[in-house]
Amino acid sequence: MVDESGPGRPTAGASDAEREHAADQLRAAAAAGALTYQELVERTGRAYAARTKGEVEAVTGELPATPSRPVSTTPPGRRWLVAVIGNERLTGRWTTPSRLTAVAVLGDVIIDLRDAEIRAEALAIQAIAVVGDVHVLVPRGATVQMSGLAVLGSKKLTVEPAEYTLAVPLVQVSAVAIIGDVVAANQPPTSRIKSAWARWRQRKSGDGS
Repeated sequence: MVDESGPGRPTAGASDAEREHAADQLRAAAAAGALTYQELVERTGRAYAARTKGEVEAVTGELPATPSRPVSTTPPGRRWLVAVIGNERLTGRWTTPSRLTAVAVLGDVIIDLRDAEIRAEALAIQAIAVVGDVHVLVPRGATVQMSGLAVLGSKKLTVEPAEYTLAVPLVQVSAVAIIGDVVAANQPPTSRIKSAWARWRQRKSGDGS
């Protein structure tokens, strides 16, 4: 194995302590709002998979410098997201609170955490779906715990694994699904209108044959 910084020079192997130190730096950067959830998961996976010191340094090399003064990383306390006969969506880069309550009544709520900043070690989501759906989107390798109940509905956890599973932050979803669904997944849901339209056209095509 050859070090890119010096042709012919042997590459120094990375130690477990160096990998863990890099992971700590990444968590601190995420807590300060410098990394999104998806970036944190991806970089942490690269840090633990690194075999050389150069690979470890590459993971943290582009992080902003540590501020000389402590920065408050306390997220806002609670946020509500309510959809009644309509849809609500949180997406893009936004800062999560420590607690989030989503209510969908005859509508859908989508909480996209992939590009969000999760500054605390855990995010608690209370998801209530009544003849509606609540979807929580996370990156591959995220750690999600789901609890709660479903009455003529369902609660689904379909998060795909990655080479490295990020233990912190932890996303905790407490679900109440009544004739509706609460889903934690990596990809957004398929549009109900498009799905219904496709099924209708398929039936019409079958009837006409």
